[in-house]
Amino acid sequence: MATLKELAEKALEQANEMNKLAASNQWEQLETLQSEHTQLVAQITQAPLPTIGQAEIREILISVKTINTDTSLLADEHQKALIVEQKTLKKAEKMQKALDGLE
Repeated sequence: MATLKELAEKALEQANEMNKLAASNQWEQLETLQSEHTQLVAQITQAPLPTIGQAEIREILISVKTINTDTSLLADEHQKALIVEQKTLKKAEKMQKALDGLE
């Protein structure tokens, strides 16, 4: 069975991978990994911290949280861009309908 430190390191690897996926707009792959990551983080946070190596595990988890926050910001930016794109498409559709009515 993996130690808590090993689990935290795996969560850090996942967080880095999710951030890379978000940065390259690979949202479907990110969603798949996010589910696994969420389960792993829940497992880690429910486990008691060992006396030895406690500070190191905390540092790893702080890094995970920081990276996850950055990934979340990338997702928010992407969502905003999609909303703008959708509004632009709706305007274009309305304009096209108006032009079609001129015929």
